[in-house]
Amino acid sequence: MMAFNRFAYLLLVSIMVASFTTGQLLPSAYKCNSVDSSRFPINREDCRDSLNLFLSPRNVLTFANGNTQSCGTCRVTIIKSGTSAPPRTAQKSWAVTALHEGYDNCNGNPVTATIGDSAMIDVSLSYGNGTPCPP
Repeated sequence: MMAFNRFAYLLLVSIMVASFTTGQLLPSAYKCNSVDSSRFPINREDCRDSLNLFLSPRNVLTFANGNTQSCGTCRVTIIKSGTSAPPRTAQKSWAVTALHEGYDNCNGNPVTATIGDSAMIDVSLSYGNGTPCPP
């Protein structure tokens, strides 16, 4: 009987852990774009800083200041997947994941990563305008 109680307890704990654990959403597609060898390589930190230039109350990106931000070596553009229009809003966590996964997948070269569930977004990293990134 004690073995059954222990099994039931472990099963219950496992079910609870599984119900509270969600997998990280990863990009569904990557498109590595052309490399310009005359440009400085794209720096991951500049991409992070460019992404942080978007307004993001409560970790939701808004695009009142446009859907492109740039500093240093990186320009970040966010659009509704399959269009050229900015989304009304986008989850910042999706954009962060797409930025890092896309950067890694294309070895720091220009990339477009598609991510999302029902509201897909494209996060594009391209060469920046050289404007100093904020500290």
